[in-house]
Amino acid sequence: MAREAPATSHTRREEKAKRTTICSLRTQRDEPSVEIAPRTLHHVVEAARTDLELVVAIAAGDRDALEALYARHRRKLWSFIRRYVADEHLAEEALADTLVAIWRHAGSFRGEARVTTWLFGIARNRTSTGRSRRSSGKPR
Repeated sequence: MAREAPATSHTRREEKAKRTTICSLRTQRDEPSVEIAPRTLHHVVEAARTDLELVVAIAAGDRDALEALYARHRRKLWSFIRRYVADEHLAEEALADTLVAIWRHAGSFRGEARVTTWLFGIARNRTSTGRSRRSSGKPR
């Protein structure tokens, strides 16, 4: 009966990464937490891609690209939205609406402006749309 070869340090690190629990990213007291899986080589590769490459990948249906774009810009998006929306729960809703809009409309990004300009334009539209709906009493 053949003995199994001892695990290398590389294999042990991979196993440890698999066992690592999902971490909650909270960078500010009032920022909503977002659950993500532990960092993997794939996440490192996503982090190296440009914003434009990520938007193109999102347009093709790549959810990891959306996660990478969000991770890169979440703090600034959250701060931007909170300038317009005082209520934390409504701000979380506006941020979620922004992410859905990014997912749905990534294919319409024309590249005439920077990706960040496009992202903040979507966030501004989502906060103003949400405020007008709430003030008029219209359902979503």
